[in-house]
Amino acid sequence: MSEKKLELNPCVGCKKCLPCFMSVNIPEIFKIYNDYVKDKNEKKAAEAYDSLKNYEKAPNCVTCNQCIQKCPLHINVPVMLQIADDTLTVLNK
Repeated sequence: MSEKKLELNPCVGCKKCLPCFMSVNIPEIFKIYNDYVKDKNEKKAAEAYDSLKNYEKAPNCVTCNQCIQKCPLHINVPVMLQIADDTLTVLNK
């Protein structure tokens, strides 16, 4: 993967964004992404993201923004999900 500067997602894993009506596993995706940003272990991150069920993955987000309203940190979840997905999906290629 290119040496693009990745920044940690501010998510603390409180899970207040859940339930997502599309079943996207927001906190787990952010945890996998943050673990990758910290340790750069591509294999571990790819395996962790691949272990999610397809319906739990970021591309299923429909940008309803309900998660943003529920998030105590007001994280722009749809944007951050896209960043996480863009980063994690290329690790297996």
